[in-house]
Amino acid sequence: MNTVNGMLETAVGVGMCVGPAVGVWLYSLGGFCLPFYGLGSFILLTVPVNMLTFPKRVEVLPEIRQFTDAEPAPVSRALGLTSILRRPGAVLPLAILSVTAVCLAVLYPTLQPHMYGLGVSVEGVGLVFLLMSAVYAVSSPLVGLATDRYKCPLSFMLAGLLLLALALILIGNSPLLPNVTHDMLYKQDVVAVVVIGLASAMSTVPTFASILYTLGEEGRVDVTTFSLVGGMWSAAYSLGEMLGPFYAGMMAEYVNFATSTTVTALLPASLAVVQAVYMCMECCRSRGKSTLN
Repeated sequence: MNTVNGMLETAVGVGMCVGPAVGVWLYSLGGFCLPFYGLGSFILLTVPVNMLTFPKRVEVLPEIRQFTDAEPAPVSRALGLTSILRRPGAVLPLAILSVTAVCLAVLYPTLQPHMYGLGVSVEGVGLVFLLMSAVYAVSSPLVGLATDRYKCPLSFMLAGLLLLALALILIGNSPLLPNVTHDMLYKQDVVAVVVIGLASAMSTVPTFASILYTLGEEGRVDVTTFSLVGGMWSAAYSLGEMLGPFYAGMMAEYVNFATSTTVTALLPASLAVVQAVYMCMECCRSRGKSTLN
């Protein structure tokens, strides 16, 4: 499941890489309207393809069957929104997803002015964003494969949060760090952008399967629960994408870019502490079960 989620996130990363380039090319050919006409036409073409290729019946995979009943679950036993949100193992991945989206979205309105002050052109800033999306696209399937193989989604999310906090401190050169030259600062920013792409994949890809694993340990997961978790996953990510630019704009009114990213680094760092505490509690609970057995 993490492998599939990683492939989906790769598709997102590829779209973020290709979209700006194709948009600029279509804009140069036909002006403002052509990119939208082209994208709309392409989306319409996917409809018959989807109708022909989507399976009529979805088989339950053996990996999922271990905590999923093949038969429809009674309504009384279905897991609802309230019962899902009562489980820390489900809420924590959603919080990690939102915080990751916030940390990424903070850079959208603020990274370009910062790099422009270093003498980087608009095209150069576009390449930096392209690099971050490319690293995310390449890292996502690898993270998914590794998570499925080693069965450690919690560890990957914890490592992703720590790397994300480190990258936010590096980018813009936090006031906590010694001053560097403009040339060195640009190189440091590029390294931080690469780390952000990797860290966001590590903290995002395992979240969906981690929620389902938690629910599967405590009860039956049916198709309704899958759909509900998918909707909550999308809502959590969209919430982060909405709050990120709003938060960045407010911070830009009072502090500089480096201070803003340093304050933002407190979000993944604090959540990493919570994640570590939760992992320790789960480890103690597992040992207690093993002792009783």
